[in-house]
Amino acid sequence: MDSELNENDDEQNNKNNLNNNDNYQNSSFENDDSDKLSSNNKHQSENIQTYQNQEKICDCKEKILDKLIQQKQINKDFQQKAKEIELVIQNTKETIQNLEKKDENIKQQQNNQKQSFDDKEKRYQQKERE
Repeated sequence: MDSELNENDDEQNNKNNLNNNDNYQNSSFENDDSDKLSSNNKHQSENIQTYQNQEKICDCKEKILDKLIQQKQINKDFQQKAKEIELVIQNTKETIQNLEKKDENIKQQQNNQKQSFDDKEKRYQQKERE
């Protein structure tokens, strides 16, 4: 009877061991699945973060490109204004030179008229003396 009891105990122990083994394996698979799921979630989260960072970088690149285009247009406008100013300066210089020439001509004419007047005056005075 003891032997039967021992046998029954052994059988029960074996069953319990098998059940424990099955439970451990199931638990292990569940843990593996859970670890995989957690890892996948982590990777997915990292991918989302990377994508968001890339979007921010693209937005920044677009803003920088827009600023560069604006700056290029400003530079073009500035160069055009500089050319216009240079042309105004050149025209002003030419106008000044022309006015100086006219002034010189007027002075020359005045000198000529004065000389002519002086000559006439001398001749008149000479005639009066004679």
